[in-house]
Amino acid sequence: MEMSPPPVTPKLLRRSSSDRIFGGVCGGLGRYWNVDPVVLRVAFGVSLLLGGFGLFAYLAMWLLVPDETAPADARISESWGLRIVGSVVAFIAAMIGLGLLFSDSVGGGGVVLGALMAAIVVWIVMSQRPSSPPVAEPEPGYAYGGSGGYTPTTMLEQPPAPPAAPRERSYLGLIGLCAAIAATGVALLLTDNPTVVLATGLLVLGITLLVSAFRGRARWLMLFAVPLLLVLAMVSQVQRADITTGEVTWFPSPQQTSYSLTAGTLDVAFDDWEGQPGQGDQVSVDLGVGEVRIAAPRNWDLVVVSDIRAGGVQVDGRPVDSQSFSSLDRTRIPASSGKAEGTMLVDVTVTAGAVVVETGAPAAGGEPETAPRENETKKEKAA
Repeated sequence: MEMSPPPVTPKLLRRSSSDRIFGGVCGGLGRYWNVDPVVLRVAFGVSLLLGGFGLFAYLAMWLLVPDETAPADARISESWGLRIVGSVVAFIAAMIGLGLLFSDSVGGGGVVLGALMAAIVVWIVMSQRPSSPPVAEPEPGYAYGGSGGYTPTTMLEQPPAPPAAPRERSYLGLIGLCAAIAATGVALLLTDNPTVVLATGLLVLGITLLVSAFRGRARWLMLFAVPLLLVLAMVSQVQRADITTGEVTWFPSPQQTSYSLTAGTLDVAFDDWEGQPGQGDQVSVDLGVGEVRIAAPRNWDLVVVSDIRAGGVQVDGRPVDSQSFSSLDRTRIPASSGKAEGTMLVDVTVTAGAVVVETGAPAAGGEPETAPRENETKKEKAA
């Protein structure tokens, strides 16, 4: 008698309820692709550092992919609210990915990003675990034909299943953790860049987790890798934003005519300016929140062009009325000596704060010193 093949159940993508750290996305993808979820978690962790691409991609799948309790015919989340929010998050992830792919900030035109994504795809395909084919259950029948009028038999009691063999002890996780600590210590000796130090330790943990997907056990390292990954993502974003704060003294020169500070107090002194300013000479200052204090040389006329969204300009402690043009304010401050040897244009942009000008500073523009003074930083804190 021929046996009919078992019915084929459609393969559906579901978020895992048992194999999960946050939303079960990697566990569900691992079951769907027959890949160890650790590989996918490492891939998401790496993509998290690419401008937040991995974070938005994970959130989109968390919102759009239904969990295991959803009906069998549900291909996407049944909640329209989750569908709308998930679509918006997915659009943001797509824009970040396209921006990285076609920008020059990642490996020159996105070459590194494209190679990384291709390597992840190849890794997933190569790491697929073999699945056992389904076993067809034989249809009920009777030996030698007949109508089935046989004396019923009693099924013998099955012997108990043998106990599972104890799992072999694995030292891979401990070795990986010690190697990550050692690599972090070496990185601390070689550089003071926090992003490099954290990335070194995370790289060793990631390699250990990938190895554990094929040999040994080290999944408990996720307890260290996930918090470290979040800290690394925040630190790298802060460093990318180039946030600087503190009290800084800046000495402009013809070789360095611009300076920016995120928050704090910026003192501008022209002691290192070589020669008298000519037509077209100007310096630029960009401050987020705080105060710009300019020491005006007594032998120069100063023209301060300011763009201050919240604040104003003061000269010798008194607010001044500035002439507005093209949404900018122009304040002309004559030389306190009564005779100007040059005119310097100072372009100041302040988001919130004030520009304070003090006249009567020593004359500037003389012969350069034999050992030029470097910019002095009093209390600069760079993140």
